[in-house]
Amino acid sequence: KFAITLANATNNFGGTVNATGSAITLDDSAALTAALTSTGASSLTSVGALNVSGTVGTTLTTKTTNAATTFGVTTVGTSLTVTSGTGAVPETLAGDLTVAGAVADVTNAHVKVNGVTGALILP
Repeated sequence: KFAITLANATNNFGGTVNATGSAITLDDSAALTAALTSTGASSLTSVGALNVSGTVGTTLTTKTTNAATTFGVTTVGTSLTVTSGTGAVPETLAGDLTVAGAVADVTNAHVKVNGVTGALILP
């Protein structure tokens, strides 16, 4: 597998982006829905809503400036860092987000949201 880097801030992907690679970087000038399969680190940036699902082997970093970040069924190998414009970071369903082998909740030390460790909003 190869790395995927689509980091131009003027990208505007339509529909769901399905990406499989050794490391994935996607930037979108609007909303972004991404389904990832990555053996390494991944980074997602959007100006609008960010919807994430899939598997990331090591670290996942997400950033959205004007909307929420929402997680579907997502597994992250080592750590998750989220910067969300609204501060809200919900899961689609409780238990959908797993980080470093543990279900992500308000006590998971491997999850950092807007600089606060373990700060997730759960359904």
